[in-house]
Amino acid sequence: MIGDHFNTENFIIIYKGAYDYFQEKRKYAEEIFEIYKDSQNHLLTFKAEVSGRAPTGEFLIINVIYSITESFSPIAVRVKKTMGKQTTLEEYLFDHTTNTMRYRFESNKMLGEINLATKQKMHISTPSISTSLLFLKSKKFQNATVNTYKTLISDNQWDLNHNLRLEDISVERISATPLNFSLKDQNIEAMVYRLSKFEYDNSTSKNQPKDNPYLDFYLSKYLTVPYKIEDSLGGKILEIRYFNSLEKSE
Repeated sequence: MIGDHFNTENFIIIYKGAYDYFQEKRKYAEEIFEIYKDSQNHLLTFKAEVSGRAPTGEFLIINVIYSITESFSPIAVRVKKTMGKQTTLEEYLFDHTTNTMRYRFESNKMLGEINLATKQKMHISTPSISTSLLFLKSKKFQNATVNTYKTLISDNQWDLNHNLRLEDISVERISATPLNFSLKDQNIEAMVYRLSKFEYDNSTSKNQPKDNPYLDFYLSKYLTVPYKIEDSLGGKILEIRYFNSLEKSE
């Protein structure tokens, strides 16, 4: 059953960690995450909790469960938001045999459902940074050019008042070899990937990506988990607080 993909009872936890989110050098939120593996069925499940103060001053908690196949195709994604008395639940349930996806939204006030065709591979955008780059493993990465990926985005917060939108994300690898840097008094190796929205420049005869604000992701070797994120001005957006590998082979 699709619903079973949210259950990790028979899975083995292989990684766990935490992030701190920053805005203008001030920490405003955090994320705690765990990654589980089901070797028998070749599945991976990410579980994350993002928490912080909303602009209204209320405490916001977002729980994410993201289940994927060994080829990094999403199977089931759940995003639950809680702030005060408000609660919403979003679910994305994939059926790869029929190339369809069922999106379900539930809140205190409404319940809605949308069915979409999914003939092309797509990533589900969530508020969790630990799942933000899973799409990189979904197809062969071309190092010498800009790679594009389809990302499905929901703008629904506390009401079902927006359609899902599909957005192109452009990614290029900045470092040809792992970059060494210091993080919390430890020497770290990471590959640097640059992400931006992909827009076409119609002023030329050849379609090329426009110049867009970008983010640099310092990526670990562990299932696309980022160590840190910087904006185009070098400002720190996010940094890992700790990361533990629980696999015996590592």
